[in-house]
Parts: sequence; C-alpha cells; structure tokens
Amino acid sequence: MKHLVTVLLVMILTASPCLAQQKDTFYLKTAVGYSLPLLKALADELDSQESGEELQDGGSISIGLGRTFFERSWSVELSASFSLYRSFKYENEYEHFTGKMSNYAFTGTVTKRFPLRGGKIVPIVGFGMSYGQTNLVEGGGKLKAVETHALLDIEWKISKNIGLLTGITWRAGVTDDIFESPYLENVTGDVIFDSNGKPLEDRFQALDFRVGVIVWLPEKKPY
Repeated sequence: MKHLVTVLLVMILTASPCLAQQKDTFYLKTAVGYSLPLLKALADELDSQESGEELQDGGSISIGLGRTFFERSWSVELSASFSLYRSFKYENEYEHFTGKMSNYAFTGTVTKRFPLRGGKIVPIVGFGMSYGQTNLVEGGGKLKAVETHALLDIEWKISKNIGLLTGITWRAGVTDDIFESPYLENVTGDVIFDSNGKPLEDRFQALDFRVGVIVWLPEKKPY
C-alpha cells in the first residue's frame, strides 16, 4: 500500500497537462475485484466463539456514470456497488447460523484527474459519500448507514474512447449501527446477539481492489 501511494504521488508531481485540449463529456465505467471487510466488532466476536471462524473476504463489482468538468480535470460520478463475502459460522449461546455477508451502496463521488504527458496514463483521486446497507445473514441482519469513501485509481488509455482502470477504494460507515431486522431468518429475535447477550453493533468498513474499463461517450458536436 505504501509503495503504491508513493508511486502515485511521484506520478502526480511529474504530471503535466495534455497537449491537446479535451472537451468535457460523459463516461461509463465498470470494475470488478477483491474486497477485504474490516468490521472490528464482528471479527472480534467470531474470534471469541468456539468455532474460531474468521471474517471472510469476497468479491466486489461497481457500475457508474460520470461527467467531467474544466477540460476533464475534474468529474462527478454516480455509481452503484455490490460486494458478496464468503460464508462463515456464527455460533454462540444465543445465536447459531451461517453468515452470508453482503453490502451494497449507492454513491456520489468527486474526482480529480492528473493526466501525464500525452494523457496515456491518468492517476485519479476521489472522495465521496454513499448510502450503504450490509446484510449479515439471509433475510436481514442489516446495518444501514451513510458511508464515506476515498479512492486512488490509474487509467490507462488504450484507444480514443476506452481506458483500462486499476485502483483501491476505502469505504467506511460514518456511525455504528446494530445488526437488526424484523424479518430475520434462522435467528431467534429481531437483532443479532453477541456472546455477552448484547445486540451486535458495528460499522461497515472495507478495502476494495478493482480492475475495470472506462468508456468515454462521444463529445457533443456544436451545431
């Protein structure tokens, strides 16, 4: 991680504007990859249980629509993402079920682009907010919260309107919440209890590593 950040900083500091002026336009992008969940309370609870299960990693996908401004130096994106994690056993004195955690989020992001000479390689930094929901078990066990995120991407131009993307996204809920739902399946009550008999409270956090494609839509021609 430190090496990647160092490389990105060097690229940004040595970046120079593209020689040709670029008109602002819309773009579509999609990316898939690996997601590492970082829910401390849930991980600690699993570690304390007799089965000794660990919080499992999983896969992630996102689809977005963006619009550039100021000759493609800034952009605003709206996107949806979904992450699905490998199952694990959740078993204590109060609960016994198979955890099948997932998360989806609807996101708004502001990004700053730093094109290198010629625009062939473009480091991108972004920050945003989203509404996210995390399910711990089939039928519910939900965390609902406003989330923040930050991203570091690199776009590699392969044709006039298409580029490849690779990057890292950090996502985190703003506040803690209780895993609850009035329609939980395989759970004794409307909330999920920890080993102390208290409602399990946590906030969703994850580190996503994704690769994808960005497609620049044709520029609008003047009449």
